[in-house]
Amino acid sequence: MPTLTNLRVDRASLPVSGQTFVWCSQDHGFGVRLNASGARTFVVQGRVDGRERRISIGRRGVFTVDQARDRAREILRSMRMGIDPVAEKEKQAHMAVTLRQAIADYSANKRTKNGPLKARTQMDIDAHSRRSFADWLDKPVTSITRDACADRFAELSKRGPTTANQAFRYLRSILNYARNRHWVDDEPLLRHNPVDVLKYSWHPAKARSERIPCDRIGAVWRMLGVQARDGSVARGERTAAAFVQFLILTGARLREACELTWDRLNLDHPLPSWVIRPEQSKTGSGRMLPLSAQAAAILRSQPYVADSAFVFTSRDGKSHVVQPGATWRAVSREAGVRVTAHSMRRTFTNTCLKLGIEMWKTEMLTSHVPTTTTLLHYTDTADLRESCTNDIQMLADWIEAQALDAARATGPVLTKVLTTDKHQARRQLGVAASA
Repeated sequence: MPTLTNLRVDRASLPVSGQTFVWCSQDHGFGVRLNASGARTFVVQGRVDGRERRISIGRRGVFTVDQARDRAREILRSMRMGIDPVAEKEKQAHMAVTLRQAIADYSANKRTKNGPLKARTQMDIDAHSRRSFADWLDKPVTSITRDACADRFAELSKRGPTTANQAFRYLRSILNYARNRHWVDDEPLLRHNPVDVLKYSWHPAKARSERIPCDRIGAVWRMLGVQARDGSVARGERTAAAFVQFLILTGARLREACELTWDRLNLDHPLPSWVIRPEQSKTGSGRMLPLSAQAAAILRSQPYVADSAFVFTSRDGKSHVVQPGATWRAVSREAGVRVTAHSMRRTFTNTCLKLGIEMWKTEMLTSHVPTTTTLLHYTDTADLRESCTNDIQMLADWIEAQALDAARATGPVLTKVLTTDKHQARRQLGVAASA
């Protein structure tokens, strides 16, 4: 066992396969690992608390023998003092975890009761990372203090209370996740979540209640129907109008509707239906939902685009409609209140209540998680065609009737049309003709 020198390390014969070690006679535990690939790496080996540890110091070329020897002596000295270099390395790695790494770990591995994080949630986290915490991303999470959180929350609150709340709720979840993932000396990396300083500072959430008033549903439906069937307007505008009509008739979530594909429709069955698959649902559960005759007619009227599987296609025909801003503004003007896609769910729910549709059916039709043991464990909530088709048809018929009433109120021209050709009038009003 020779004393290691630079020349001896460079001239040492490499193994044909695998690896071999050459140990130094001068410093017990110091050596070089030779790999068949040609790598020559300095190592140090010793025991601490009865466990043998072998630590890589670095490659020859990066280190000289003397530099590696000095480092080996430091490590051996600490091992004699009971310091485990492997545990110390792991500790340092935990202590150095940055906010960027914690976010990446959270986004990739966090699981909820419904599975992995939704794409929308990950998009929100990414947006807040870049806009709200960009200067914190490459800092260790241990450097994020309570005072820093309080100051940043106050700064974000000037831009918007809702933005500040959402940004720090995501940060709180990410740091809680990091606390459970990274432990140092049998203690969590963060003894306390610094976002807890905001316990009494959160901005009160305003309950949203925007919906189309019942006495304006007919006018809105009429306006959308005219746009959806007006051959003089662009295809994208017609699609957007039909899309909003579908939301009103079904109470679907924005993503569930805009990502609707032809293979999720069954329009030829005696009870037409559409399907929400588990991976497409916010709740993680799939469901077959009934369609009214009016909704089925709207879907059948959508042009099939060869390059797209989506029912409501984007203007370029390659993707799906997302947020038709111009149509929402038109609906808001007609409704007399500012409405969004989620407002259509409120409109649907409120209409169900007005028509006396049972609340459990409304909950199921809007794809909520069952709230009672009977519904959760004893009722078929995966297929609502038999139980809810009559209700969904009653709702569509009521909306259609409101549109006819709105048309009569506009003046004698449309009234005359209605009295001479009912089916033609309904087509003009955007109402599907009854069978």
